[in-house]
Amino acid sequence: MAIAERTALASGDTEGLKRPSRRIHVLLLLAIAFTFAAQARTLTFYFFQDDYVAFGEIVTNGAGDYTWNLLTLNDLTPNWRVFTGITYLASYESFGMAAWPTRGVMIVLHLAIVALLYRAVWRTMSSAWASFAAAVVFGISPAYAGTLGQLGSVTYMWAGFFLVAALNCAIECALAKNARISTLWLCATVAAFACVMASNESMAIMFPVFGLAFLLFDTNAALTTRLARTLLRTLPFAIIGFATALYFTTCGCTAAEDTFGLENVHRTFLIYAGRLVYPVGLEPPSYIDPPHLGFGLALLVACGLMLAFGPSIGRIGAVWLLLAIVPHALIETHTAHRFVYLAMPGFALFVGGAVAWMAERFEQHKTAGRRELSSMLVAAAILFAIALPWYAWQTHLQNDAYFVATEDWRTLHDDLQRTFPAVESGATVEVIGGPLTHPLDNFYVMPALGYTIWGPDVGLQTIAADDPYAETVRGGANRYAAEFEGPRLVPLHEDQGGP
Repeated sequence: MAIAERTALASGDTEGLKRPSRRIHVLLLLAIAFTFAAQARTLTFYFFQDDYVAFGEIVTNGAGDYTWNLLTLNDLTPNWRVFTGITYLASYESFGMAAWPTRGVMIVLHLAIVALLYRAVWRTMSSAWASFAAAVVFGISPAYAGTLGQLGSVTYMWAGFFLVAALNCAIECALAKNARISTLWLCATVAAFACVMASNESMAIMFPVFGLAFLLFDTNAALTTRLARTLLRTLPFAIIGFATALYFTTCGCTAAEDTFGLENVHRTFLIYAGRLVYPVGLEPPSYIDPPHLGFGLALLVACGLMLAFGPSIGRIGAVWLLLAIVPHALIETHTAHRFVYLAMPGFALFVGGAVAWMAERFEQHKTAGRRELSSMLVAAAILFAIALPWYAWQTHLQNDAYFVATEDWRTLHDDLQRTFPAVESGATVEVIGGPLTHPLDNFYVMPALGYTIWGPDVGLQTIAADDPYAETVRGGANRYAAEFEGPRLVPLHEDQGGP
């Protein structure tokens, strides 16, 4: 435990040490501004692939049945839970097929996580610079690049928001001197954790984080009392976590269950751990590149040191990031940038704890060894000043692939509306060529795209230009067949199409 924390807990003066400042934190505003600047581009991104499945289900089932299927876990998109589905539904019902409302929700949730991380570090360490470091590292990290680029990833934003909100509530619960106030904060923490399960069930593994927060921030000096109280407070989280994990392993209601395995778990874990530190590249689970191997192992060592010697908030961050990686490391078929999004708040708390630890050591040794400590702080500040612009630039570069991908879907959507403004019920629109001709998309994605344009009684299929079936379509009599000629979709029959 950090020096200031030990002193405060021993004297009982946690309120004076850890009460949030009532003044506006300029560094918090800077962290929010930097984050928005780095991520604002995603507000212009369009829909992407699986997004249409949810919208197609809304069109075919109606809002009532769609909501019921979400609540009963019978929706067609089984990895996107209640808050994700409700976000799609609210956007569609309010704005139709416009991408920017959900993009706005994602940005707002992301910025809210930035603010809550800042608050958690400030509440426990009273260090504005440590709070800023945690907030901005999370906000602009390219480790999860592309997560804000696909609307389906809003599941990660909702889960991250509720997780960090729950941590803040747990901190208040542990620090509260009044039993009634503490109980209210505990109820809020449990409610937030339940909302996490409704956002991303893989985070059922995170309940020990809250137990650790209750233990480390409990102001009772008697260890036995703290342990007993921690166990009682953690019990609801353990019940929710184990019940969720048990249900989802037996219900057959998640598409992810077919991808789990232990063959590559050690490599995948280190790939994600390494990417938290060195957020460039992402290899498949079958092998690991040297940079991610080295940085991943270094992070594991650093987490061990933080757990042994670091401040409480840094310890919580270390446990958080390690636990949050585990469910995604079990996926043996592929890796994805978005799989580190929920580990990133833990890494941010780890960084904030490390900055606070260095600042406290500086204060402790103002006379003895001050020159060495000053040099260490200056070096850390220079490293941070270099890393932030590089992070922002990498975020821009790595988001670009998702911008290009969403533009392909925008092109297809707009061209279909222009070429066939109206299609009779029961017809199937067939498109040859263009940027999107993957055969698997014809099972769910393309039909759903067609539903959103013409209604639930019109089908849509895309065919690669060199597919043998393309010649059948060219020579056929389908009035709603078209082919891409360069960047433009042109109907195969002159009596069809728009102006």
